Amino acid sequence: MTERVNIPKWALYTMIASISILTILSSSLIITLNSKNMEEERTNIGLDKDTGEETDIELNKDTEEEKIKELEDKRIRDEKFRAEDDAIKALKLTTVEAQVPKGWDIKLEYNTPELVPRGIDCEGLTGLEIMKGENLIFKMQLISGVGGQCLDYYLFKDTPAPSEAESEYQVTDLTKQKYTQINILGNIYRRIGTQFYQDDDRETEAFESRCDTYMTEIDGMIVKSSYEGSYYSIVNSYTFTVTPNTSETDLKVLDSILESMTLVEYEG
Repeated sequence: MTERVNIPKWALYTMIASISILTILSSSLIITLNSKNMEEERTNIGLDKDTGEETDIELNKDTEEEKIKELEDKRIRDEKFRAEDDAIKALKLTTVEAQVPKGWDIKLEYNTPELVPRGIDCEGLTGLEIMKGENLIFKMQLISGVGGQCLDYYLFKDTPAPSEAESEYQVTDLTKQKYTQINILGNIYRRIGTQFYQDDDRETEAFESRCDTYMTEIDGMIVKSSYEGSYYSIVNSYTFTVTPNTSETDLKVLDSILESMTLVEYEG
């Protein structure tokens, strides 16, 4: 028969209190460990410790690297643009001189482009007029900001036939037309009436006209254009306009004046 042991009340109360304290301490330890684990987990998955919102540490790291690369690329581009601007600004402007017969005159215009987009400043020869007395015979104007697809093909006797890639071009047959060939500032032109056609490939004996006959490029001409004092470039495209109904005699004089033109430095 088992003998019953009487435990004093004070000892029993002490044991219960000890067990309660141990339970509380264990719970606190568990909560602390769980909180630490949750914080580590939140940090690992990229959560903000204060708000709990996703921050994606790896993504932020990649984003920062991309920003640094973008800034470096911009710095390199800016340095390149500045170097190009400085090189263009150092170039000497050019203008023309010509032999003009008595009764004729040539007027040169500078820094006043009419066929250039607003906001673009130009420095150099922007216009030229050839006059006979008070009558305008020929006008040359600087042009810029004009582009687009051109599908015209001008066929002279010594022009190659359109290639397969040019099969959709609109061919204008000029093989039976009489023309006058002119050398203007080292560029070869053919004039039929009042229309000029520029040879686009001087490396070959064939005459291959530019598609866009409304303007011409004059190699060696230096006109500087800029936008708000920067982004400098060279512009050398002009329009040639002959007054309609100009007589053949005056056209021949015009040809001689144009052929006599030479490029010279312009001091401004």
